Amino acid sequence: MKHPINRSQGSAPIFVIGAPRSGTTVFFEAFSRHPDLAWPSNYTGKFPTVPLFNYLRCLFDNRFYRVFGMKQQYDVRWFKKYLFFPGEAYSFWNHYTGLGDRFAKTYLKGVRARPEEALALRNATELIRRKQFRKRFSCKLTGPTRLQYLHSVFPNAYFIHFIRDGRSVAESLLRVPFWRQGGGFDRPFWDEGLSPDAEGLWQQGGRQPIELAALQWKEIVDIAKHEADSYIPTDQYIEVRYEDFVTNPEKILSNIYQACGVNTTAADVRSWTSGFVKKSMNKKVDSLGDETVARLEQLIGNTLKEMSYPLYHR
Repeated sequence: MKHPINRSQGSAPIFVIGAPRSGTTVFFEAFSRHPDLAWPSNYTGKFPTVPLFNYLRCLFDNRFYRVFGMKQQYDVRWFKKYLFFPGEAYSFWNHYTGLGDRFAKTYLKGVRARPEEALALRNATELIRRKQFRKRFSCKLTGPTRLQYLHSVFPNAYFIHFIRDGRSVAESLLRVPFWRQGGGFDRPFWDEGLSPDAEGLWQQGGRQPIELAALQWKEIVDIAKHEADSYIPTDQYIEVRYEDFVTNPEKILSNIYQACGVNTTAADVRSWTSGFVKKSMNKKVDSLGDETVARLEQLIGNTLKEMSYPLYHR
C-alpha cells in the first residue's frame, strides 16, 4: 500500500539511483550543477566523518564563479580530478547508517532504519547541505537501490531511477576494471545479488559472466520497481531511461527539476547538459553476437519489455 504523499517538496532530498553503467554519472553531474543542490563529494568519500571539507565547495562554486571537477572516467585535465565534484561516498553511508559494509554490499531487502540510525543519517546529510550553503540535499547511489531503507530515513525524498537497456549494461560491465576486480565475473557482485531462481538460470547456462551481469541488472530493476510500488508515493518515484535522456537531455532534465520542485531556467539547463551528454553507447552491444543477445533476451526479456525496450530475437 502506498504511503500518503508528502507535500514538503521544497526541502525534500533527491536521490538518483540505478544499476552501474546505466548513465547515472552523466545524468547526475549535469543535474547536480543546479546551485540549490548539495551533494556528497569526492572529499566526503575520503573523509566521511569530517564535514568541514564541504566548505571547499564554496572556493570553486559560488555566486561569482563556478569551477567544476569531474570523475576520472572523463578525459579532463589532471588538476580537475582534484577539484570538488559529486561522489557516491559509500564510506559515508556505511558509517552513518551504522551498517558498515552492509549498506554498500547488500540490497537491504526488507530492512528499515532504526530510529537512531535515521537520526544520525539525517543529521549527517543536513551538515553537508548547510556547509555547502545549499537548499536541498541530493545524491547518486548505484547498484541495489535500497529504496525501502532510504525511504524509512527520508520519507519525503524523491527517487530518480535511471535505467539503461540491460543488454548494454551487461556488455559495459564486462569492460570496466572494477567489475572484474570485485569478482563480478565469478559471483554476484552484491550479497543477496540473485534470487534462487536467477542463480539457477545462471548455473544452468554455464556460469557465463555476461549472463550474470544481465541477471543482476534485472534484479536491481525488478526490486526497485517492487519497492517503489510498495513504499514510495507515486509522485516521489520517477523512472528515466538513459536512451531518452541522451536523445533530449534538456527536456528530460527540465522535467525532472519540475517534478522535484527545483526551479530553473531553460538557459541554465542547456548550459548544464552541453558538457556531459554524449551519443548513446548502446551500439556496442552488437559486438556480443546474435546468439549471446538472444540468450540475454531469454533471461531478462520480461523486464526489457516492461521498460519498453524492443527484443531482437523472439
